[in-house]
This record gives sequence, structure tokens and C-alpha cells, in this order.
Amino acid sequence: MAISSPGLGSGLDVSSIVSQLVALERKPLEKMQTAATFMQTQVSAYGQLQSLVSAVGDAAKALAKPTVWQAASAGTSDATSVAATATAGAAIGSYSVSVSQIARAQSLASAVFTAPTDVVGAGKMTIELGGYNVANDPAFTPKTGSTTLELEFAEGTTLEQVKTQINAANAGVSAAIVRDANGARLTLTSATTGLDSTLRIAVSDATGALTGLAYDPASGANPMTQTQAAVNALASINGLPIESPTNRLTGTLDGVTLDLVKVTTAPVTVNVSSNTGSMRDAIKKFSDAYNALNTYLATQTKYDEENKIGGTLQGDSAAVGLRNQFRAMLRQDSAASSELTRLSDIGFNVQRDGSIVLDNAKLDAALAQPAELSKLFTTNDTANPATTGLGVRFQKLADMSTGTDGVIASRNAGLKARLDRNQDDQEKVNDRADRMQTRLTQQYTALDTQMAKFSALSTYMTQQLAGLSNLYNKSDD
Repeated sequence: MAISSPGLGSGLDVSSIVSQLVALERKPLEKMQTAATFMQTQVSAYGQLQSLVSAVGDAAKALAKPTVWQAASAGTSDATSVAATATAGAAIGSYSVSVSQIARAQSLASAVFTAPTDVVGAGKMTIELGGYNVANDPAFTPKTGSTTLELEFAEGTTLEQVKTQINAANAGVSAAIVRDANGARLTLTSATTGLDSTLRIAVSDATGALTGLAYDPASGANPMTQTQAAVNALASINGLPIESPTNRLTGTLDGVTLDLVKVTTAPVTVNVSSNTGSMRDAIKKFSDAYNALNTYLATQTKYDEENKIGGTLQGDSAAVGLRNQFRAMLRQDSAASSELTRLSDIGFNVQRDGSIVLDNAKLDAALAQPAELSKLFTTNDTANPATTGLGVRFQKLADMSTGTDGVIASRNAGLKARLDRNQDDQEKVNDRADRMQTRLTQQYTALDTQMAKFSALSTYMTQQLAGLSNLYNKSDD
């Protein structure tokens, strides 16, 4: 006979028996899952560690750049007349700047029209940028790198349309219509200042008023009027005369840009000095990055006596070794500079917990020697490692630690391999438990069937014996 539910034939709680036996078979999963959770936590911890070590490496890389220690700043006694900015390697010093003329762009104006809608006719217009040597020879010399603008106007073109077509070409000249008491005028202005950016305008095959939009002093064809002449900026630096087509002087002083704003009535003092603020920031960023790494490693590798809890990386030789390497490097010497040989010389006070506290007095004194600071951090002498700068050393240690063959990658790979094995082991336990459950269910089902048969036979025998007993009792009567 078939048993529809385990236990019906035997009277046993088969489901409970099987589930308890299977639960015992799965018991090892608890430790495996706990171990997997811990390893996953360690993987996450190493991910954070990688980020912190990279931050130290980036900060060290900045310190290892010579341009950091060549940073300069510039200021002027009158920024409304002369403004100044400086870049790395700027010429440190004080300079007296006088401005006698500001560079201007040339402007031309047409004759008066009744309105912008006036038709100017048709024809071709050519506009060039360049310079006129009017003093000796009025010949026009095109400006190097400029583009000749060639326009063609159809019959019926208005003054407004001429303006629009010139501006649409975007070729170094801007057009506008100026209205005054007499009417409307077309104005053309060079987009750049200086004598080499004056305009030459030729008109050909023209009809109507378009012929009045030419300008060429060399040929004498000047229907348009010059309302503002192009001039170069004229200045002097420490008494040396300077002439420039623009009001921005970029190559006059090494690493210094001067913007001439207006003519000066008295010399303006320009001071160029080392930018110790940016140097201090670079050192502070390294100190902060190092402290963040040190704090994290200290927390992750320590044992909390009070709560009896170990850090995620407690006893992890790779993490402990990494912390020791960085702490040891803080105390290394470099022979690159004869003035500043170790980080403590510039104010790095290493505390008992491995963190850095900056001594501002020492740091200020060190910042007064940017050349020596540069040696301390940037020197990269492969032939003599003792003279290698500390910024270079920290960068190399960080790069080595976070590289594909570094300690962090290796430890991560090891943890992930263990996680994979753990997962495989869990799957094996589950598979074994599933097969056990199937087997036990089948066995108890078979037992139920047999027990049901025995029960039926027992019932039958009982009934037969009861019948015999009744017959026997009747015969006695």
C-alpha cells in the first residue's frame, strides 16, 4: 500500500526526525558562514586601506614635484593700474612698473545713413588685419596668423545685413550700428589691440553706398573715418622701456604676467615672492593623509581590551607590516639637502601613536628655504639612494604597496581565494544535506509502507484469533 505522508504508517514524527538529522548535517555551515562574513569584512577593510595608501601616495607625489617648491605669488601696490600673477619659477624680486600708454584697438565709422534698413547696394568686401608703416612707407603688412575675410553682398543688402554678415564670419573684427543725432553709422572695431591689428578694407565691383565702406591709407581710399587709432602699450620695468601690442605682458618677466589697466601717475611696485602658502598646503595634505592612514591601521590591527574585541585586521601580518614600513620611513634621513635632512627638521613631530603633529615654528623656518625643501622631497638619485628625497620615497612605497604585485593586492587575492573555497565548501555541505534529506525521506517512506503492512496483518490476525476464541467459547457451551 502507498503512504501519502511520512509517519502515517509508523506513527513516527518522520518530518521532525528528518529535519533534525539534516540540521545536524548542515551544522558546519554556521562556522563557514561566520568565517565568510569575517573574510568579506577583511576584503572591505583592505579596500579602504588601498584608498588611504593611495591618498598618501598622491600627497607624496605632489611633494616630489619641483614646481611645488618653485611656486610664486605676485602682488602690486596699485592693482587698479597694474595687476600681476606669478607661476612656478617666477623671478623673485621687487619691480617698479610705469605705464605711459594703454594698448587700444582701432575703430572705424562709416558715413551717416538714415536708418539701419537703408540699402547699401551690392559688391565684394575684403577685410584684413595688419599694420601700416605710415612714417616711412604706408605699405600694409598682413598680421601673421590672421585670416582675410572675404564677403559678397547681393543687390538690395541693407546696412543691418552688412553688420550681421561681418559678425557671422567671426574673423577678428566686430561690427555694430551706432545711432546718433544725425542718423545711423556702421562701426568696425578690431577684436585685438595694437598697431599690428589695424584694419584694411577693400571694396570691389560695388554699387551704391557700399563703396563708402572702404579704408586703406596706403591707397588713399578712406571713405570710412578712423574714430580710434590702434596703439601699442608703452611701459617701463625698472626703467627699461617696454612696448606691447596688448595690455597683458606675459614674456617680459620670467613666470610673471602683468596686466596694464591704466596709465600710471606714479610707479607701481610689483612684488614677486615664494608662495609659501601653497607649499604649506602641500605639506599639510600629506600630513593629513598620513594621519588618516595611521589611525585606520591602528584601529584595524588593535585589540580592544575593554570590550574584548579584536580589530578586523588584528594579527594580519600584511597590515601590521605596512604600518611599520610607513612609520619607519617617517624617521629616515636624506642626504639630498645639507640644511634639512629629515622630516623632523621641518616640524614633523611623530607622536607615540604614530601620528604627525606639525610644529608651525619649525615649518615656517623651513618654508623660508624653498630650494632646500625641494631637495629634501624631490631629489631622485637612483645611483645613490641615500640622497633620494623623502617625497619620492613615500611615493614609491605607496605605489609598491597598491600595485598589482603589492602587498594589498596580494592579500586581497588571498582573501578572495579563501572566500571562493569557503563558498565551495558551503555548497558541498548543502549538497550533502540535500542528498541526506532525500535518502532519509525515502527510507522512512519505505519503513512506513512496511509498518503499514505489519499493522494490517496484525489487525487481521487479531480478528482471526478473536473469531476462533468465539467458536471455542460456543463449543464449550
